[in-house]
Amino acid sequence: MATVTLEGIRKSYGRVEIIPSIDLEIASGEFIALVGPSGSGKSTLLRVIAGLEEIDAGRILLDGKDITTAEPSEREMAMVFQSYALYPHMTVAENMVFALRMRGADPAEIDRRLTAALKMLGMTDYAGRKPGQLSGGQRQRVAMGRAIVRQPQVFLFDEPLSNLDAKLRAATRLELRALHDQLGATSIFVTHDQIEAMTMADRIVLLDHGRIQQIGTPQQIYREPRNRFVASFIGSPEINMLRGVLAPGAGHPTFEGLPLPGARATAERQVDLGIRPEHVSVWTEAAPDRWPFEVEAVEFTGHDAFLLGRTPAGRITVRVDPDSENGLADRVTAGQRLHVQLQARHILLFDPETGLRLADG
Repeated sequence: MATVTLEGIRKSYGRVEIIPSIDLEIASGEFIALVGPSGSGKSTLLRVIAGLEEIDAGRILLDGKDITTAEPSEREMAMVFQSYALYPHMTVAENMVFALRMRGADPAEIDRRLTAALKMLGMTDYAGRKPGQLSGGQRQRVAMGRAIVRQPQVFLFDEPLSNLDAKLRAATRLELRALHDQLGATSIFVTHDQIEAMTMADRIVLLDHGRIQQIGTPQQIYREPRNRFVASFIGSPEINMLRGVLAPGAGHPTFEGLPLPGARATAERQVDLGIRPEHVSVWTEAAPDRWPFEVEAVEFTGHDAFLLGRTPAGRITVRVDPDSENGLADRVTAGQRLHVQLQARHILLFDPETGLRLADG
């Protein structure tokens, strides 16, 4: 296990600035997910840590030791790529120990590490097969095994599950997290899939245009986003975001003239109001604290149903439980007029100019 410290990391390709400046401390044994949209700099940052890309400024420390200029092979790190990068003419066992043999490691030690890794990954019976005889999930296990036998202090994962189908991806992420806990090594995992990040990571580092937008546990990132980008990027379906005027009102605040009982508003101002689909209640009857809602589409996903529609303040998505709501999910059709109520304690307000979250209205 080892700590990884990034101090003032900057990276550009010519005149294109990819990482303006990043400072980050990763604790020993921690599982960190680097998340962000395409072009956010997450893969570049991982390659910088691995030593596959030179930096323009800053330092990289491993347990306090400066490894900024160290070769990749000298960094005590092992990387698992999106593409499996296996040698097709070699067996599973040969692929896994190739790097150790190139280094001239003791044959007995190689065999010990190989046996342990094969058992850990459930690949003992496949040691003599070649990559072409394996499924995608099995090939990914071989790629992970190749990293495990090196016994690195830090594992680097560059979207390793993106080539797997949805069912296998879900199973493999559980195995990967269990493997991390078993090995106790520090892991840095790059993904664009927020579900992978939310279910696997101890902490998430959310990037946009090479800048860290927020660092926190999955719960903190989801429940306490520091800005509009974080709130919109994390969550599926995406958070509802409405722009309008929040005002104190008579008796309770209003948003675009619509009631917001329980919310806070100290003065009239323009805001971006965020509310997640699961925090909107839907009703068939009108009431003074409810908004009109015209259904435009119904999406059924099995364990959830989502109503997409329009309110006077804008379009929103509402989650309904197919097994409750008096069977509402089965009865609603496009064009139907319902009513919704925003749960005030879950409303998030953001400054329209800066995007930063507001403490209250």
